[in-house]
This record gives sequence, C-alpha cells and structure tokens, in this order.
Amino acid sequence: MIRFLAIFIGAGVLGVFVLIKVLGGNDGPAYVPVAIKLAPKEVNTTIAEQREIRKSAILREVKSRFGDAPDDVIELAAKIADPEVSLNTYSGDILSLSSEDANRGYGQPFPNAAPKYVHTLLREAVVSDNPGAAALLLDRGASVNYNDDEMAFQAVNLETSSGKYDYWFPDYSDGSKFLRMWLDRGGDPNITHPLYGDSIGTLINHTPKTNLESTITLLDFGADPWSPFAVYSEDGGFLYELPGYFVSLATGDRQSAEISFRLARMGYYDNGPSDQVDALRDAMEQTASRFTKPDTLDSMNTAWALQKAYDEVFKSLDTTPGPNARELQALQFPADVGGFFLAPGEIRSAHRSDQQVFDRAHQVGKELWP
Repeated sequence: MIRFLAIFIGAGVLGVFVLIKVLGGNDGPAYVPVAIKLAPKEVNTTIAEQREIRKSAILREVKSRFGDAPDDVIELAAKIADPEVSLNTYSGDILSLSSEDANRGYGQPFPNAAPKYVHTLLREAVVSDNPGAAALLLDRGASVNYNDDEMAFQAVNLETSSGKYDYWFPDYSDGSKFLRMWLDRGGDPNITHPLYGDSIGTLINHTPKTNLESTITLLDFGADPWSPFAVYSEDGGFLYELPGYFVSLATGDRQSAEISFRLARMGYYDNGPSDQVDALRDAMEQTASRFTKPDTLDSMNTAWALQKAYDEVFKSLDTTPGPNARELQALQFPADVGGFFLAPGEIRSAHRSDQQVFDRAHQVGKELWP
C-alpha cells in the first residue's frame, strides 16, 4: 500500500512538471521565484561604516560653522556636536582651555549682519544641544553674552527631539537648562535682539506659547508680561505697538487658554498695572463675544477652555468681567465637553498617545482640573 502511494505521488509530480513544460513552452517555467534584491552597496553598510558616515557629516557641519579655526578647535567642536561621544572623553580638553580660548570667535554665522557675529565653542554647545559641555565651558570663563545675548533666544526655542511624533506641549527641558545658565549669569529677561526680530517684542514674546517651562522661568526672573512693545522704523519713527504677553494669550485658541489658566493659578496675573489690566479685560471681552453661544463641538470645547481660564484670571485681576465674559463664565457644558492636555504638576506633554497631535483644530485633552 505504501509503495502504491509513493508511486502515485511521484507520478502526480511528474505529471505536473510535464504540464508546466507544455503550457510554458520553451521559455522556461510559468512561475519564477521572486528575486532577492540587495541594497545598493553604498547603503548596505555595516554599523561601523554608518557611524563613520555620520561623524563625517558632523565634521563637515562643524567646519562650515567654524570657518578657518585651528584643527584642534575643530576637533573639540566636533566632539561637542556629536551626541554619541561621551563628555568624559573630552572634558579634559575643555577644562584645559583658557578663558580667552573659550571665548574666541570663529566664522560668521550671519554673513550680512552688522555688527559681525561669530561662532564660539559655547554657541556650538547650544546649537548641538549639549548642556554638559556648556557647563564646563562656563566653568572655563565662556561668556553667555555672545552675539548680543543670542544664547537666550536660542534657548527658549530649543526643542528636544521627540522622534516622529508632535506633542501638544513639547519637551523644551534642555533649552530651559541653557536659559537658566544665561539668567543665572545676569541675563536680562526683557531684552530684544536685532537679528531675532525686535519687531516681535522682548524675549518672552519670542518664547513659544507651548514652552511653559521657559515662560515660568522668565516670569520668575522678572520678565514683564504686561507692557506693550513699541516698534519703530530704522529712522526712529513710530510704526505700531504690540500688545503685552498676557494680552497676546487672550486670542481664543485652546492652548493659549490652557497657558493662561496655568499662569493665573500660579499667581502670575496678580497685581498688574491698571491700564494694562483694562487692556487685558477688553481683549478677553472681545474674545468672549465669539463664544457666548457655542453651537458646535469645537466651539464648545474652546468655550470650556476659555471659561476655565477666565475664572482663574478674573480672580487675580482687580476688575469686573464685561457682559460677554460673564455670559461665557455662566455657560453649562455636557459631560463629554472640555479637557486640558496637562495634568496638575506637568509642564510638558508625557509621551503618550493621547498627548500626540493628530488634529490641531478639534483635539482636546483629558484633564478636567477641579
């Protein structure tokens, strides 16, 4: 029986082979296995080769920033710029620098700028997001005031990479470290910068609204959130006036409302100058007029956030809400409406799926806050 089955199966296989040959003619079998495609040789590299490619790219970038700097400066800067190089492998090189060497400028990061700005080792540490190297350079006497205090404007905008996802309140923790370094050494939180747009206002106006950590730090060091900012032409003529920071938050978007709510709860709206309190009240009244009768889920979520913010802000202001603000504050919402992104005690988004941005127009958080 077993022999019969073996003969039968063998005959079947042979029959299939003959059938394929007949149908396929002399051009080969009707089925051709898929070929395995190898990556091009330049891509199909080892880990060591990839590391060398990355190091070469970093070195090219560093050379472009440092211009005709000596080789030993370029070599040290490349180590500072490379996140895979451990600080303890070159800390001795930094600590052996004189104060003059630590502050020596190279290259020209803004070719058409006047005055002429330069690139320093401390500036390299900032643009490369290396606070450890920056701390050692400061210990050797590096100045935080390079390029008219450019460090502060770099710091408030330095966002730590979060991979492929955007978060509602990104991680600015490394930038905040640089900001503290600058402030602890006498930085003025109310400065402007000619190249970073003095027509935008002072440092706090250059700080992203979602950078709650740096905003709080600047306020703690005396940044003025109230005063408007006058913008002048090159010949000194008055052009226009920008509103103060707190007024700029009263725009009617949910993230700004969440920031206002947090800052008011922390007491930063207390004791404002009367003229600017009136300006803020007027701005809040104008914004409230758009949300007193919300009729869509989106407008209800925004009205919920504004109501939370208004309740806290008006507790701090020595003024009475206008009629639109009072109407907004009296609204009742269904249980499924509203929510902030940050929980009490948080200053940046946790790396969770509910904190990832997927719909800037309609998405809300889960934190209701008592």
